[in-house]
Amino acid sequence: MKRFSDKVCSDGEKIKNLNAFKRRLEALLGTRMYAALLRGYLRTANRDVVKRVKKNRILKDVKSGRCFILGNGPSLKTQDLAILRDEDVFTCNYYCDFDRIGGAIPTAHFITDGRLLEGSTPPVLDALAQCRDRGVKRLFLGADLLRSAQKHNLEKQFDVYYLAQGAPMVNGKEYGIDDILPCFETVVHSEILAAIYMGYAEIYLLGCDCTGFATFAHAYQSGAATVSEGYGISLTEEAQRSIKRTLSRRPIEEELRAYAGLFDSYEQVLNYCVAHDVKLFNATEGGVLESVPRATLSFLAQD
Repeated sequence: MKRFSDKVCSDGEKIKNLNAFKRRLEALLGTRMYAALLRGYLRTANRDVVKRVKKNRILKDVKSGRCFILGNGPSLKTQDLAILRDEDVFTCNYYCDFDRIGGAIPTAHFITDGRLLEGSTPPVLDALAQCRDRGVKRLFLGADLLRSAQKHNLEKQFDVYYLAQGAPMVNGKEYGIDDILPCFETVVHSEILAAIYMGYAEIYLLGCDCTGFATFAHAYQSGAATVSEGYGISLTEEAQRSIKRTLSRRPIEEELRAYAGLFDSYEQVLNYCVAHDVKLFNATEGGVLESVPRATLSFLAQD
């Protein structure tokens, strides 16, 4: 029984074949050499992008203290976020529930998944419009979103910073948002590296449930699953349809393989934080992310 159109299945096969080739090449060369090869290629093939990310140097060590990174997980529905009203907060993707965070103006908003800005009027533009109207100044975008950002005039609405990604993370290597970053499974990982670069000494994760694989499997099986069940944010009907189209484009085995690596990459990022004397905590209520030390936000009420 076919679940998707022939075209989508064809796209899925291309993704599978490409990812399989990457894994074979990495196994042949070793992660360190494979990553170095990719970074060299990206710098040569994307000179304009490399030039643009150099702009990010103005953000080096401009901050201190702590920040809070909000994912989009379902735990956000019940967690008290108003306590963040006077804190530095990073948001991402469709998040625009600013009243939930006590009316705080996020320090920055992040989107690294190029699929979110595809099409003539992608639903994520509604979230970005609310970010703009609430006074969010900094917008971090994956470098492959450059044309989309120009198409939708985002560079005129925000101070846009691009993040170039494309190679596996290598232990012991220095990373900065002014150069090629590792390619991660989620935008949250990139936010953590950006926070370190900007000078934060303590980073707290919220809404990082890491249960999206269950939502994907349910949607794949039923085709009629409510996508909003897997998110802790308000999603329009159009946004839900867009997310379901995005999910259907990658074969389920590739989606689950990515989630299997998700926890390893969190551990890698945690080790990077430790090496840079940065404290990383998971303040998500519930969820399955255990590779990052747990914390509660009770200390905020005492400040």
